Amino acid sequence: MIEAEFHTEDLPVAERFASWRRIAERALGPLVLRTEHAADFRADAHCLDLGAVRLARLTVSPLRTERTPRLIRRFDPERYYLVLNLGGVFGVRQSGREAALAPGEMTLYDSSRPFLGWATDLTGPCGTLLVQFPKSLLPLSPDQVEPALATRLPGRDGLGGLLAGAVRELAAGGDEEHAARMAAISLDLLAALLARRLGTGPPQPDALVARVRAFIDGHLADPALCPAAVAAAHHISTRHLHRLFAGQDLGVAAWIRRRRLERSRHDLTARTEPVHVVAARWGFTDPAHFSRLFRSTYGMTPTDYRHARTT
Repeated sequence: MIEAEFHTEDLPVAERFASWRRIAERALGPLVLRTEHAADFRADAHCLDLGAVRLARLTVSPLRTERTPRLIRRFDPERYYLVLNLGGVFGVRQSGREAALAPGEMTLYDSSRPFLGWATDLTGPCGTLLVQFPKSLLPLSPDQVEPALATRLPGRDGLGGLLAGAVRELAAGGDEEHAARMAAISLDLLAALLARRLGTGPPQPDALVARVRAFIDGHLADPALCPAAVAAAHHISTRHLHRLFAGQDLGVAAWIRRRRLERSRHDLTARTEPVHVVAARWGFTDPAHFSRLFRSTYGMTPTDYRHARTT
C-alpha cells in the first residue's frame, strides 16, 4: 500500500495548473484539462494505491476534464472510475448521458469511452472521492455496465448508502489489510448496486475472487508472489484457488503475469527509469525473461514499445 499527497500551495503559482495536469495524466491516462482559474489554481490530493484499486481524495478549483477518442487510442488503462461527490457540483457526460451530482451522490464512468467531466462551485474548490480499478474486477461485462455509465447513483440510503460508506471508510485510512478489505467490499457493493439498478440478473460477484485479485495487485512487486503464496494468504488450498479461477478468463498464474505486464507497460511510458528498473518494480527479476515475455505479449520489445509511445 502506497500513500502520497500533493498540494499546489507548495509550488510557485505559475506552475500549479501545469503540475496538476501532469499528475492527472499520470494517474488517469492522457487527458485534456481546462480551467478559468489557472492564475490562482488550487488543488489538494491524498492518494491511496492498493495496486488494483486506487483512491484519491481531491479538492480542486473548478475545471473541465476531457478524454477524446484520439487520447483513448494513445493509451487506455481499461479502468472504471467511481466518483463520490463531497462538495460543489461534479458532472460527467458519457455514452450520450449526463449526470450532475449533488454532494453525496455518485457516478461511474469508463476510461475506454470518450467523456467530459467538470467540477464547479461558485464558493470555492470542489471535493470528490475518486476510486479507480480495472474493469476486470467487476463481474459484469462492459456491455452490461454501459447503461449505468454517467448516471446518478444514490449515496445516502440502500445499497448506494452502503457503497458510499465503504468508500468513505476506505478513504479514512488504516492498515493495509483493512484497506484491502474495504476495497473488496466496495467492489462487491458496486456490483450489487449495478445489478439491481440494471435489472440484468448477472452472476453474483464472487467476493473471494475479487479479494484474491485485489491481493495480487497489491503484491505484484514481490518476486515470490505465486499461486501457493496467494492461497496461503487467503487460508485456502492451492487446488481450491485454481478451481476459483477455472471459470475466469485466465488462471491464477496467468493473471499474475498479465497484471505485472500491464503495470510494467504503463510505467514504460509514464516513467523514465531504465527498462530493468521498471521490470524489477513489478516482480520480474530476470530482465531477459521480462523482455521475451513482453515481446511475446505485445509484439515488440519493452524498449521499442517505449519509443513508439513517446515519439
